[in-house]
Amino acid sequence: MQDQQTNHGHNFISSKGLKIIQINLGRAKAATDNLHPMAAKLQPDIIAIQEPYQNNDRIKGIPSSWSLFCSTSRKAAIAIPKPTIKIAIIAIKINTIAIKIQTTPQPTTIISAYSSPASNIQETLQELQEIINTLPREQIIITGDLNGYNNLWGYEQYDLRGNQILDFALGCSLYINKQDAPPIFSHCGKRGWPDLTLYSQNLIDTISKWEVLEEPKMLNHLLPHVIKTQQAINKSNTPQQLNETTIILQDKITTACKNSYKIKKPQIHQPNWYTSELEIQKKNRLKALRRRAQRSGENRPAQFLLLKRETAIYMKNVRQARNLGWKGFCSQAKNPYGKHYKAAFRNSVTPAQLILLKEKEATGGQLQIAAGILDESFPHPVSTPKQATSVNYSPDDCPFSPQEVARTINGLPKGKAPNLDGIDNIVIQQINQKFPQLFTDFFNKCLTLKKFPDSLKIGNILFRKPGKPINEATSYRPISLLPTIGKVLEKLLTQRLPTT
Repeated sequence: MQDQQTNHGHNFISSKGLKIIQINLGRAKAATDNLHPMAAKLQPDIIAIQEPYQNNDRIKGIPSSWSLFCSTSRKAAIAIPKPTIKIAIIAIKINTIAIKIQTTPQPTTIISAYSSPASNIQETLQELQEIINTLPREQIIITGDLNGYNNLWGYEQYDLRGNQILDFALGCSLYINKQDAPPIFSHCGKRGWPDLTLYSQNLIDTISKWEVLEEPKMLNHLLPHVIKTQQAINKSNTPQQLNETTIILQDKITTACKNSYKIKKPQIHQPNWYTSELEIQKKNRLKALRRRAQRSGENRPAQFLLLKRETAIYMKNVRQARNLGWKGFCSQAKNPYGKHYKAAFRNSVTPAQLILLKEKEATGGQLQIAAGILDESFPHPVSTPKQATSVNYSPDDCPFSPQEVARTINGLPKGKAPNLDGIDNIVIQQINQKFPQLFTDFFNKCLTLKKFPDSLKIGNILFRKPGKPINEATSYRPISLLPTIGKVLEKLLTQRLPTT
């Protein structure tokens, strides 16, 4: 059965005893962790990797016993799991890496290449062309994630990148092995064949096996915890136990996402007024004086006094550069209430500070103002409604079916921002496709215990709408970002309410 959550599948190629795996790790740690057990199971000779997992500009997660060769951009790599295999490096370029391995009757060159959808495909094709030109009439296997669309390898449409890849393959007399292949890429209903395997004409009769292996990767980190979580859900017999199980479920999903998805590093922009002269003065001059003062003997007080004077001069230069930079920034501004105004005054009124409403007395503090806003937004009823005296003897609702839960989850919009737990609608949809019984058991347990878990009631409350008058109650209507799991449970319950 095809795994709809898998970011990329991988190709398995066998040529006269030489086993090659082509895999795109999607820069994910979970997929990288799955690489070692997969290699132990399939016993490949060569693993061609695209988009390996990186941390601090280094490829991580590859066993140290493997030989690893990568392109200069570290987006294409070749791993050799077996130490007995001897190779020769042919070329190392920006987007490609090429090695040669001894086979019979002649050596075979294996190339791993990657081209991002946002980059120029011609750069990668030019690198491949240069490598092929140096290897006339030799056996060549190219494994690449080139992100091109063409009908020849499965897509229903084609684009310019796909046509350029096809022209390159025809011009170099390369064979594309993609007959009736299942999709390599599958995500949220979208399917694709971005990974290609091309080889020279003299290898057509020697490729004995080529297939797409569908191994789950994106949700591998969550897989060991699903059974335990389902057992905890089934054992929850009280509302308190259900609350604890809900927190565990949210934590497991959050942890799996952190280990599966790439976390972007925040970009810290250096201020334009901080020049290289100030950086040199700080790193070279001040650090040298500090080391000299710490190592000095009898002259220690004099050296520290010199360091203090130089530090004062440096701080004076920093203040002057900052003031001049701020002056130039404000002088170039065209809108008087633009970025410079927000930078100067955004901290004077905090988001939690409320403004006194119209026709209200200036008494009390923030709590009194909040109470006034609450009374204006939700006024007390004039008359008390009559309580129902009849008792409803209708039977309890039947449990939620997996189809009902799947229909509700699949109907969630994909563009909504996540709540405080960081779990968005797409993650819930992917988990439900992989483990459909997990959420069904959880929601049915909530229905059985007649409990809406407390952790699903915690929302991020946004009070004042931007651009609205600050002294009107309608501007403070709270907007709550509730957890996604709570939204699904709420929708399941409201769908069963009678419409009459």
